[in-house]
Amino acid sequence: MTDNLKSSTISGIKWSSVSQLSRQVLQYLSTIILVGLLLPSDFGLMAMALILINFLEIFKDLGTSAALIQLNNPSNTLKSSIFWLNLVLGIAITVLILITAPLFAFFFNSEELTAVLRTLSLTFLIAGMSIVQKTLLEKSLLFQPLAKVELLASIISFCVAVYMAYSGFGVWSLVVQVISNSVISTLLLWYYSEWKPSLELNFIEVKSISYFSINLIGFNIINYFARNSDYFLIGKFLGEKSLGHYYLAYRIMLYPIQNITAVISRVIFPSFSKIQNDNEQLRDLYLKTTNAIALITFPMMVGLAVVSYDFTESFFGLNWDAGLVALLIIILAPVGALQSVISSVGNIYQAKGKTDWMLRWSLFASTITVTGFIIGMKWGVTGVAVSYLITNLLLLYPVFAIPFRLIEYNTLIFFKSFLRTIFSVLLMMFVLMIVSEVIAEHFDSLIRLFILILSGIIIYVAATFMLNKKAFLYLKHLKPGSDSKGNKRN
Repeated sequence: MTDNLKSSTISGIKWSSVSQLSRQVLQYLSTIILVGLLLPSDFGLMAMALILINFLEIFKDLGTSAALIQLNNPSNTLKSSIFWLNLVLGIAITVLILITAPLFAFFFNSEELTAVLRTLSLTFLIAGMSIVQKTLLEKSLLFQPLAKVELLASIISFCVAVYMAYSGFGVWSLVVQVISNSVISTLLLWYYSEWKPSLELNFIEVKSISYFSINLIGFNIINYFARNSDYFLIGKFLGEKSLGHYYLAYRIMLYPIQNITAVISRVIFPSFSKIQNDNEQLRDLYLKTTNAIALITFPMMVGLAVVSYDFTESFFGLNWDAGLVALLIIILAPVGALQSVISSVGNIYQAKGKTDWMLRWSLFASTITVTGFIIGMKWGVTGVAVSYLITNLLLLYPVFAIPFRLIEYNTLIFFKSFLRTIFSVLLMMFVLMIVSEVIAEHFDSLIRLFILILSGIIIYVAATFMLNKKAFLYLKHLKPGSDSKGNKRN
């Protein structure tokens, strides 16, 4: 990378890290508080609503945001055209949900779901007004203002949700949290963005990015159904309560993965796009990126699995089956670790403009994943979770080998780059299990949780310092210790 790009990338990661870490703390705190104030059925109802909302999220910009980032010099006419297109789409999706919400509620046999969906539909109208502003800030690697926007919106919406839950509003505290976050984010993005749309709508300009966008939308649709079919099956056949437990366990596991992976990936895609024709630099940057992600997410997931029973016993009320949630966390934690790295391959496809490859891969992978969920349903929510883990392991090699053809990278060399991190994590897990046994009879669950978390951090940092010291450079300096072929640099 050039010095300019390297400096912008490092700055972007730092500011994105501030935003994501702060929001992750708020999300965990929000979950802990709301679990004590809400019922499993409230979380289950919200999970049902999000099945439709998250699906329609795919269409809110028709893949134009990624296309804007991938293009080197998009014209102002194209930017303005995309802005107005997104606004029209936002209105259309809002109207669509207002009309179809009763049908969705009838399918899940939940009358309250209609009002929840109709209220959440407003997020599409609101977000449609600021998608391009956010995209252009990301394209320019201007993550400092984005961090301010995201953090302030998260703080205010967090306070609103907690207040409403404490006041007895039930599921509506979760709904208003989403709406308030969207409103505040949109207002602040307009404030911080220098770009403003002009009254231009040129369909020829929009058509020029249609091939990239259509394949990306196709991938997102298929990927959505694969990733949400577990919610769909559990909600339909096992009910709100079972879905509430599964949804919360998945949410606890997913928080660190979403946030940490998002910190790096949202910065790396614009950086990848700037060096899309240089495979050596792409390999080098991708290796640094994924190792940096694994350095953080692998110990978090293993640590979460080890402390799961103490965590759920400490914070979950009598309305919850804390043991079931803990078991689901243990099963899903390895999935989270794998997904934190797997999710980064999309950056390669998109930077290379090969969204058609990504679409074809998703057709195959999604078929395997959904088949696994259907088979796992026989054993309830735990069976679904186990099937998710098994399918991730089955797809682990090809999910990397295929996109690596685009950057001429050896998959086995890539896997070997994680060995030191894995050894450090296994050492941490082994010691934590011993510590857990020793303190089991002497302290209550909350004190045990604190001891295990503190011990895990100390052990992992010490193990990493001894076995994987160079990995710290990936995070601190974004400077690799070896090139993409595994050879030492001079």
